[in-house]
Amino acid sequence: MRMVYFEQEDILHIMATARPETQSIVWIVHVEARGHCNLLLTFNTGERKLVNIEQYLRGPVFRPVREDPGYFNLVQVDNELGTIVWLNGADIDPDVLYGSHVPAWMEAELTVAV
Repeated sequence: MRMVYFEQEDILHIMATARPETQSIVWIVHVEARGHCNLLLTFNTGERKLVNIEQYLRGPVFRPVREDPGYFNLVQVDNELGTIVWLNGADIDPDVLYGSHVPAWMEAELTVAV
């Protein structure tokens, strides 16, 4: 497991970029929109997590998701991918939503503290 350190809004965050060997692969089995940028996610493990996804809604593909609450509420589970998706193809990695990984774009921007 590699620890990554990054600063966001003057807060130092420490995240693991890999799940320990003993953990299984996770995927999402159910999603409910719960207000602005909040999703109640149910994982295949049975765990339910309320996740604020605002920090992950980056780039043009997420523009309608960010800006239109009605569009945000159209979120659904893609059973083949095991994650959430919107009609325009926008999706977020279930490992990121579970909290065991950071998005690739975020990892590329991180400054690793030594």
